[in-house]
Amino acid sequence: TRTAIRLEHRTSIAVCDVFVPSQGVFAIAHALRKSSTLSHVSLNGDSLNRKESTAIAQGIFESTSLIDVSFSRIGSAIALELLSALKDKEVMRIAMTNGKLGVEAAKMIAEMSSLTSIDLSFNYMNAEVAKLLLPAIRDNRSLTAINLSANNLTNSGRDMTVIRAISEALVRSSLTVADLRYNKLDTESATMLATIAKEKKISLCGITPDQTE
Repeated sequence: TRTAIRLEHRTSIAVCDVFVPSQGVFAIAHALRKSSTLSHVSLNGDSLNRKESTAIAQGIFESTSLIDVSFSRIGSAIALELLSALKDKEVMRIAMTNGKLGVEAAKMIAEMSSLTSIDLSFNYMNAEVAKLLLPAIRDNRSLTAINLSANNLTNSGRDMTVIRAISEALVRSSLTVADLRYNKLDTESATMLATIAKEKKISLCGITPDQTE
């Protein structure tokens, strides 16, 4: 279609907070398959049915230029389908927000060694899932930014175990930015994070390393 042909020549496609009809979704999938310039795609998953998500996943799998992906409000099954398509790609930035990512999705993201930025905010993520990201935080030398804000990392403030583990991982990490806001941290854990962030010159939760107030 004419729409698909036009999209092929773009470097970025961002469709957020609007309903995209099937024709538009398939045009985006076609562009992902055919374009040599399309490096960024951002989609709201609310309106994707399984046939459409499979088309997008196939487009991602066949893409030769994609390095930056962002998906919002997708279910766990669609998330796994899209991550499977990304598995062997040299993707640098991934955002999957406002969804419900589970154990398998976290494992797949943690194994993507090319990532420089991970945004998994607003995902109802608990400590069990977050623990699977610790190797990426600690050992991925490419990873410089991670956003785990607005999840449930502390079981509503009752368990700081994973926050302490993240703090320890930060000591060995290459991160320059980490966002853990809105996870109901206690004073001790927040102080530990702030101390390590200052020592490592990490911008933590929107606070710059040299900020004193």
